[in-house]
Amino acid sequence: MENITDLLDFEVRYTEDGNIEILDICNYPQESKKCFDLHKHLELHNIYKSEIEFPINLYQWSVTITPDSEEIIKKYYSLDGVKVFLDENISILKDKTTFFKLQITYPPKSKYPNFIFHFYEVVDEGDIYISLMNLTYLKIV
Repeated sequence: MENITDLLDFEVRYTEDGNIEILDICNYPQESKKCFDLHKHLELHNIYKSEIEFPINLYQWSVTITPDSEEIIKKYYSLDGVKVFLDENISILKDKTTFFKLQITYPPKSKYPNFIFHFYEVVDEGDIYISLMNLTYLKIV
């Protein structure tokens, strides 16, 4: 067995229960190139762990939340608000393999951003085709 001394240039240590702890981990992917690489590899690990077979087809759709009223701002403009939105849409997500990405855009002269939820559902035939080659490219960039 090989001892890991670093992981993508992050120092690591072994815990008493045999896990590997990453020291000085970054808070978000955009902090640095090595933070981006770490987060990207963690996402790829989750994809491989999900046992999705490639190639896959994805059906893509988007939902935009705009800060049109005080009620919308109070309801959706927090981390809990993102969960509320997903809970409200559970019927279209349940029993399916669906990924989502949140995009934030600021309209000119606006105090609050628009939230755009991009959904990608794994389907038999869809708008987007992803092969294992696409994921390999992501891994080595």
